[in-house]
Amino acid sequence: MATRTLNKPPSRSQKLIEDKLPSKCLQSKDDIKCEIARVAYLKAESRGFQAGHELDDWFEAEMEVLK
Repeated sequence: MATRTLNKPPSRSQKLIEDKLPSKCLQSKDDIKCEIARVAYLKAESRGFQAGHELDDWFEAEMEVLK
């Protein structure tokens, strides 16, 4: 999984994600739930936020993060 380097500015997608996640997530990079939320958000974004797939996104993100 790609992480942002200190000298590289955030991408537009990363900035949008950071704006939508609770500030607690930004302070605790190692928090598993925050990482799951980030991955689930990216999945939803890739589908154009089509409704009805929220749990699928979350469960898939859990599987990816926890494996």
